[in-house]
Amino acid sequence: SNRTTYLHHFRSAPSLFFFFFFLTTIIHPLNAHMLKTIRIFHLLLLTGWVTTLLSCQSAKKSYQSGNFETAIEKAARKLRNDRTDEDNIIYLEAAYDRLYYQVKDRVSFLRKEGRPENTVAIFDEYSVLKMYEGMIKPLLPLYIESKKRNAQFKFISDEEFIESKKLAAEY
Repeated sequence: SNRTTYLHHFRSAPSLFFFFFFLTTIIHPLNAHMLKTIRIFHLLLLTGWVTTLLSCQSAKKSYQSGNFETAIEKAARKLRNDRTDEDNIIYLEAAYDRLYYQVKDRVSFLRKEGRPENTVAIFDEYSVLKMYEGMIKPLLPLYIESKKRNAQFKFISDEEFIESKKLAAEY
């Protein structure tokens, strides 16, 4: 049922394209310049329609290519309009989870390294997570109907973020 809801957004794009295509085709062009303008208009309509269709899986493609930050941004943007879109909820949850553990692993490595200048890098890593948390929190709760549960996100604690900020400022 989610797929039909998802495709519902694109049913009007082909209709709109063909409406304008036939409308401009039945109008008899008065000269060659008008005919050229109509052809350019058709090309722009077709390009817009194809772009719309190709962008529908962008969060999925970003996630699959390992670009978790882009996947989070795209899924969150789409979920602002439709919070029931399960595909985007699942990719948002998975992409954030992968990013969260990447950041935690990097912070753990930087701490083990024990260099004072790493405090700035640690703060930068946590700042990235905080930015994505800021995109996700206004969308919550997100319910995944097929799994009968809410999407789950691990956020860094404010205390941990503040501590990293203080240490970075001291350096």
